[in-house]
Amino acid sequence: MNLVEIFYTTFNSPLAFEQWHSYLNQLPKSYQNRINRYRRWQDQHSALLSQLLLRQALLTVGYDQNCLEQLHSGEHGRPFIVDSHWDFNLSHSGEYVVCALLNQGRGGIDIERIKPIEVNDFKREMSAEEWAIISTPKISYEKFYDYWTMKESVMKADGRGLYLPLREIILQNRRALVGNTIWYLQKVTIHPDYACHLATSWEKIEVHLNEMQFL
Repeated sequence: MNLVEIFYTTFNSPLAFEQWHSYLNQLPKSYQNRINRYRRWQDQHSALLSQLLLRQALLTVGYDQNCLEQLHSGEHGRPFIVDSHWDFNLSHSGEYVVCALLNQGRGGIDIERIKPIEVNDFKREMSAEEWAIISTPKISYEKFYDYWTMKESVMKADGRGLYLPLREIILQNRRALVGNTIWYLQKVTIHPDYACHLATSWEKIEVHLNEMQFL
């Protein structure tokens, strides 16, 4: 069975000083420096919790305490574990942080808080059919963020990041086409105020949700 373990957590206030430094010191020095470069506490906490989730996910499948030091970056900056069949992907938005861990193939996950934005600014990223669904009879933020997280999850699974324009990702019946490659999409329900989608290279998967508490 192709398995995806999704770990997630939430925060709405800064960690206590001692707790923050206790968690931060669990990470490699290079990660600590990167996290401390963020100016907003929200960004610092999202970055910290992302790595704590990933670390916990890898510990559950047999990696040791130094597992984050075994990560490397690919050509376009996508991190991976050397000599491993496990794949992972991270995302955060608002008060939620998510980590998807796959035992086979490639995957991507994206979460976005549903909030009012100027949706017309992103019309060029959607096909005519997608835009008709988003805007008829009036603009639907829920539909927009559903499409957006689908495309973002595929972009992250693909690994090329911004080198793959969102408009080149064609959505069809819970699938996404990127050239000749098919990605399979699954909606992940974590909170009603957030849209979240998972893209995988396998159609038949079993998804487990794991809520983690760090506060």
